[in-house]
Amino acid sequence: MTATLRRVTFWALVLFMVGGPFARQVLRVNTPALRRWVMFSGYGKDVCEVRFFIPGEDGTVEPVDRCAVLGHEDCWTAPRGVKVLEGLDQVHRQAEQLCRKLGPEVDLRLISRCGTFQGWVPKHSGRRSICAIVEELREKERAR
Repeated sequence: MTATLRRVTFWALVLFMVGGPFARQVLRVNTPALRRWVMFSGYGKDVCEVRFFIPGEDGTVEPVDRCAVLGHEDCWTAPRGVKVLEGLDQVHRQAEQLCRKLGPEVDLRLISRCGTFQGWVPKHSGRRSICAIVEELREKERAR
């Protein structure tokens, strides 16, 4: 293949990869020949982003380092199941572990969102104690 043909092929592929989503989203061209942009398709689906915190009485917020509380130096060196939470079950399991470690008197809150094919979906707003929410869920499971 000549250098010119390689360059033309390269730029044609780049235009196809970038132009497809652009044409579908911006120009509203709807054809199966063009790729559509998908936020999560596979790995990112069901991955949850979580932020634990403890609200102060004066309105301040104290962030909780979940990895440190669970006994890890930082989240980079923590096992995958600690740093990457896939689905609400894992989020609730980790919240339950944090509640046990921090004690029953701590008002632990959680803001979380999980990835779906449609984008990020909020799951917890931080308005209520996650310890109370997890306890209610466990009670419902026991009642079944």
